Amino acid sequence: MAKISPSKLDYLKFCPKFAFEEFVSNEAAEEGTMLHGRLETGEFDGLEGEQLSAVETAQEAMSALQVGWLGWQSDSDGYVRLPELKLECRYGLRGTSDLVCLAFPKRRALAGDWKLGRLGLITTAENCLQLRAYADAVFARWAKDIDEVLVALVAPRTEELETHVYTRDSIEAGMKEIDAVIKRADDPFAPPTPHDLLCGKCAHRARCPAFQTAIVAPATEAALTFPVASLLAPVDTLTETEISQNLAMIDLLVKYAEARKPLLTQRVFESGLEVPGYSRREREGNAYVSGDDVLSAYEKLRGAMSVEDFLSCCGRPGLSKLAEKLAETGGTKREARQAVEDALGDLVKRGSPVRFLQRSAKLSSELLLKEPK
Repeated sequence: MAKISPSKLDYLKFCPKFAFEEFVSNEAAEEGTMLHGRLETGEFDGLEGEQLSAVETAQEAMSALQVGWLGWQSDSDGYVRLPELKLECRYGLRGTSDLVCLAFPKRRALAGDWKLGRLGLITTAENCLQLRAYADAVFARWAKDIDEVLVALVAPRTEELETHVYTRDSIEAGMKEIDAVIKRADDPFAPPTPHDLLCGKCAHRARCPAFQTAIVAPATEAALTFPVASLLAPVDTLTETEISQNLAMIDLLVKYAEARKPLLTQRVFESGLEVPGYSRREREGNAYVSGDDVLSAYEKLRGAMSVEDFLSCCGRPGLSKLAEKLAETGGTKREARQAVEDALGDLVKRGSPVRFLQRSAKLSSELLLKEPK
């Protein structure tokens, strides 16, 4: 069986050949990772405007579910909040849930996932295979303690909140669909199926005939035949039809850019090309301590900081956070960072490196039209 995570199931449900782009990063993905981290820690300092509104809305929605569904009592025994929890369901599927809350006195649990993109949800909570797998894992891990699991999808930027309740009996029928999706993904003869939103995220799109025919060609053709005068006219002079045309063009260009830019970036890095106006950049993946190693990390840092300070960096403790706490007791942040890395040793993990093309010249008609030297 191919390696499949719960987060990939809803994509494979639409197309059995779907594969996430592994190394190409973009601003939206980086922002989503950052905002998930803020929700995990509850630290919103530095966020402003729409980003701050998004994380506050997401947090409030999940807190409301905790109170309404679980009767949350954070100061009482038997109520446990577990952010970024690693789970394993049947079929060997392993993944990390954004949040799992357990109310043992009520024999209930909440498994939630924040969807922080601007396009909204691609499925309902009832039909979300990712959350169905998490519910199955919660039932398996707390087999004697939990009878009901509420799964929740929270998309604050599109004001969507989706929930569904699973019991031990209802989860059985749902898992049969997951089994069918896995088997179809393992079938080498299953044809690719284009999807308006998902194809742009797929690593196979450059060589997928279904994608080229159904997504790229129509977008390109529409862009080439669009009335340029309408696109450049002042907004307050546009008719309703022209506004519709402008919005359609914007959607098409965004779709085209999402599909095209990762391919260009990949070729530049793989071939070592020097592209006029752009330079290759690669950042080291963020350093952190995995959830499985939290206790070991604390043992190594015991005495260097209080348990309260250490726990404030937990979930997936970032080395920067730990270093900041250590620096508060004396020394520079650089010295504290090195001390933390030295103390933790092999417990330090790093995320995947981030590769991107940085514009190094003003984007202008002169740059676009001149011949490369």
